[in-house]
Amino acid sequence: MRAPIPVVAPSGRFRAAVAELPVSTKPMSTQPGGPPVGGAVVVVPGDGPWWDSLLAAQDAKAAAVVVDRPQGVPPEAAAALAAGAVRVPVIVDRPLLRADVVADAIQGRNGDRPVVVTVECAASPRELPAALCDALRWAAILAGAPLRTIAGSLPGDVGVHLLEAGDTTVTVAVRVLASDAPPQLRVTALGAVRTEVESVHVDTGPRVTTTNAAGAMVAAKRYEGSARLCLRRALEAASSGTLQSDLTELIEDGLLASRLMEEHKQG
Repeated sequence: MRAPIPVVAPSGRFRAAVAELPVSTKPMSTQPGGPPVGGAVVVVPGDGPWWDSLLAAQDAKAAAVVVDRPQGVPPEAAAALAAGAVRVPVIVDRPLLRADVVADAIQGRNGDRPVVVTVECAASPRELPAALCDALRWAAILAGAPLRTIAGSLPGDVGVHLLEAGDTTVTVAVRVLASDAPPQLRVTALGAVRTEVESVHVDTGPRVTTTNAAGAMVAAKRYEGSARLCLRRALEAASSGTLQSDLTELIEDGLLASRLMEEHKQG
C-alpha cells in the first residue's frame, strides 16, 4: 500500500479534507516559503498574491500545488506564470467550476455542439472577477472551443458582451450585486441538447440540467466538498507527475474577464 502523502494545508477546509483522507494523506505543518516541502501537496490561499506562493512552493520542491479559490488573475499573476514558469502539477479550486460537475455536463451533451451559449453572471465587486472567470470557462467547455470577443459593452452595473467559440455564438451578461450578495451564475447551451448550469451552493457546485428528446435530467447532487475533491485530484497529479490544464485555463479566463471588466469601467 502506498504511504500517505503529506499535505501543507493552512485553510480549515483543506485541513478537514486531509482528516477525511487518512489513508492517502497526512498533515504537514511546514508552510510555503519555509523549509523544503519535497514530496508534499501544498495548498496556497487564493485571496492574496497566490502566484508568488505557488512559485515558492514549487521552489520548495512541492509534489503538487492547490490554489484555494483565487480571487482573479491580475496582470502580474499572468506575467509571473508565463509559459514554462510552472513545472509542478497545479489544481485550482474554483467554486463554480467543479471538475466532477463539468464531467456531468459534458457527458450529458453526448458530443452535441450548441448553436448558442448564454451566460448570466452576477456578483459583488469583490467576487465578480472570480465568478466571471468561472462563467467564461463554462461557456468555453459547453461550446467546445476557446472564446473570442466580438463586441459588447457594460454600461453602468449591467451589460452584455457578444463572443464566439468556433461556430457557436456566446452572449455574456454581467451584473454587479451588493457587497454581501452571493455570486449568481446561469449558463445555457442550446442545440439538439439543452444544458443549463445554475449556481446553487458554493461548495457542492452548480446544478446541471440536461434536456434532450428523452426529457430533462438533473445531474446527481455532489456531496463531497470541493476541497476534498481538489485534494484527491492533486494526489493523483502528484503520483503521476501529470501537469493539469487548471492553471492555463484560469489564466486564459482571467485575461478575458479583465478585458470585459475594463470595458465595463469605460462604459
